[in-house]
Amino acid sequence: MRQPLFVLLTLTTATLIIGCDRKSEPPPQTQPAGELAPEAFVEALPETITLRALNEAPAEPPHYDLEAFKLCPLRYEFVADTSIVAPEEFSPMGRAVDLKSSQQGSFSARVEGERWALHAGTIDRFEYVDEDRVRHPGLAADALAPILLKAEGQRLVEDDGPTALWSAMGEFPGLTIFFPALPAQAAPGSSTTWSPLLHQRGSSSEVEARRGKATPPPGYTHPKPQGTTHQAEVTLERWLDLGESRAALLRAEWSTGPYKEYMRSRQGATPEPVHVTITNTDDYAATYVVSEAGRVLFARVQSTREQHITSTGAMPEQRFFITLTAQMNLVQGCDDPVLASTAESSDLEIDEATRAVNRFIAAVKRNDLAALHDLLSPTLREEPGSRVILETLRAHLQKHGPDALGHPELPTDLMGFDQGHRVELAGASTHLAEEDENVLVTVYYTEPIEGETRITGLGADTSARDMLWEVLEITEKRFFYEGNP
Repeated sequence: MRQPLFVLLTLTTATLIIGCDRKSEPPPQTQPAGELAPEAFVEALPETITLRALNEAPAEPPHYDLEAFKLCPLRYEFVADTSIVAPEEFSPMGRAVDLKSSQQGSFSARVEGERWALHAGTIDRFEYVDEDRVRHPGLAADALAPILLKAEGQRLVEDDGPTALWSAMGEFPGLTIFFPALPAQAAPGSSTTWSPLLHQRGSSSEVEARRGKATPPPGYTHPKPQGTTHQAEVTLERWLDLGESRAALLRAEWSTGPYKEYMRSRQGATPEPVHVTITNTDDYAATYVVSEAGRVLFARVQSTREQHITSTGAMPEQRFFITLTAQMNLVQGCDDPVLASTAESSDLEIDEATRAVNRFIAAVKRNDLAALHDLLSPTLREEPGSRVILETLRAHLQKHGPDALGHPELPTDLMGFDQGHRVELAGASTHLAEEDENVLVTVYYTEPIEGETRITGLGADTSARDMLWEVLEITEKRFFYEGNP
């Protein structure tokens, strides 16, 4: 068991008072803010808030109250930095490995029916090569199945899962590590057992496909979910005064392992399937700030994993040391203080633009006229009309292949444009034979109209284009498709 990452501070005994009026409480403690909460939380607070410790705990602990959440849709941003190290003798590359990557994204949280639904925004992925940051394919907004959560006592439980973003993302397990079980008592020192279930990457395959967020190849058999239940102790360390509201500082530490995961390769490159055993030992340390109303304002989780991989085939033994530092900030809400954005996360307008483009492409591929109609601007609905646009784009896909409309998970360019955004995607064409011109570039224009982000136009051409869109243009000024007579 590693040493704790944070130094626990002794709470000063509060003076008992009669009555529940907050104005009658003794003045809050005046410890430096940096000693009361993580530095990242203090730095993200609005300048108008002076952080103090409460002398007396509230009568009730924070709890996840879905009725209260109905009144207040939330938006969070997160960043998850990962480091993977392997010594030369246990590296699959035959040399020492030191890989650093980062996932940065956002999600909205609102009550839908009897469940709390978390909808992913854009999630960007970066890799660091020789200190240079390289952008890799990420995920467009709404590309993953929404997380559906129920409140059971002092904890959140996923319904209809596992989904990828909740517990099956990989080295960064998912959002589940940001939402701990909450102690049932309000007094400092109170604790509870938390049992997060973290899944192996790929465990969400069946759920994501069933809910329309993945298209497996014909004959594909979804793997059975593999997960490990961790056992953590969550302790309420102190209460914080945030001016107009109060929040609990929670800490958790736990170790799990060694535990094993199993994989089986498909036949193909090797004569026989290879059975792989992955042995993990995990250590976690986490800090949370949860408002009195039960909203997680801040979460910071650090973990280390020792991973040992063996197989039945000729694949050599491998060993990895994986570290994770993940943080989540509440950046939009109602009653509680909201924090500054996490570094370089996508903003809400970009999320909505990429979400609209992603839904638009999906509607075309599904031949879904109603969904496409809802996404178009009123002008395009009238002329050339939703049905004509759908038929044109279906013909475009039939001629150039399923990737002709671009890959929304990796925009080649994204910028503000007039009243909305310009989203540029690259896609491959099976029709264009010349190697230097087989890339189709498609640009989508989006704009908020009547409270919804809608498609106001798109144009497509080869990467060698000079002036006007020469393959396809559907805008308010011009309707053109090269396949039309």
